[in-house]
Amino acid sequence: MVTATTPDGREYALNGTARRDYPDVRPLWLDDPQVHGLKINIGDAIQRGLDLCLGAGDAAPPLHVSPVASAPGVSSTTPTP
Repeated sequence: MVTATTPDGREYALNGTARRDYPDVRPLWLDDPQVHGLKINIGDAIQRGLDLCLGAGDAAPPLHVSPVASAPGVSSTTPTP
């Protein structure tokens, strides 16, 4: 289960497993400024969260993503074992 935490402390589901317990991140998911109609890639954030859950990155700090000023953004991934 991988979640993202906004700067104000709200958690959102980044993968399907997390959607059972947390709101879906899709309403906050930013558009890709380089490709019309697509969203930014959050695959690295999901993989980082899964790696942390599996112990591959225990010592690594959370992955921080800079939010776009005009939209609420995801600030970090939070693994949930």
